[in-house]
Amino acid sequence: MSRSQNFSTNRYEVPPVLLTQITDDIIGNDENLEPQFVRVRASNQSILYLEASFSQNQNNANNNFLFFTNLNAVKIKRLAITDASFFDVTPNVNIRNNTIAFFRQSDGVRFEVTVPEFYAATGTSLINALLAALNASGSGIVFGSTPVLTVYPQTFTINGSAGFRWDETSSMIRRGEYLINLLEPRSVDTFSLVKTVGPMFLQYTRYIDIISYSLNEYTKNPTTSNSTFNNASLLFRLYFDNDLAPIRRGAAVLNLVFFNFNRTRGIDNIDIRLLDEFGEPFYVPLYITNFDFTLIMTTEI
Repeated sequence: MSRSQNFSTNRYEVPPVLLTQITDDIIGNDENLEPQFVRVRASNQSILYLEASFSQNQNNANNNFLFFTNLNAVKIKRLAITDASFFDVTPNVNIRNNTIAFFRQSDGVRFEVTVPEFYAATGTSLINALLAALNASGSGIVFGSTPVLTVYPQTFTINGSAGFRWDETSSMIRRGEYLINLLEPRSVDTFSLVKTVGPMFLQYTRYIDIISYSLNEYTKNPTTSNSTFNNASLLFRLYFDNDLAPIRRGAAVLNLVFFNFNRTRGIDNIDIRLLDEFGEPFYVPLYITNFDFTLIMTTEI
């Protein structure tokens, strides 16, 4: 027992306590305390909101942000992303994926067309826009289509009045695998009268990568990816569902990655960049002048 009762005097005898323990407890120094004397203190936490509308970057405020905030001024020790959200206004058919080129079999002449930027809500609307562009190419080939699977994800065949083959370097093939799926990735097309198109998932990108070069200087084991478009300064990957824009997309980070700071070395700005799954800046139409993007971080001092 930690204390015993003296029945003859009806008093309790308390074992002696080292003066160093009392002194350390008063001044808050835990180094010399025995285990039963060590206190567990809750860390001082706060929330840091980074909103695109307050970005200081004037070059492209839609996918490249620069926030000025002197983290050293408040002696921040650790920082982690907890939430990311934005209002997605990007059409799934856009300048990243809307060009398609093909070769005419009779003479090997190459023709390139561009499908106008728009929201393709169905495979039918997308295939009709593609056919309109192909038939306006001046190739002399008449293109048509036949539905194969009319429910999501839709599949079609494109029929030409003469032989043709796709140019695999076209953006609609290289970045349209989950949009329209004209050709199997890394495949080489051959001349034919009929091409299968689909299944169509109508997605420009399946996720965006949120990266920061400045923050990743403060982690010894940065988050990374084994994809072809590996982003070494990856903070967080925000996956999309199949809902078409405009829609608010967001997610909470389940496994926090902390960035540890040296208090003697301050950081006065945080750069944030948004990249699509192809490693290119996430496309936002230029007419969107106030992109609604918010990054929430928890900080400890």
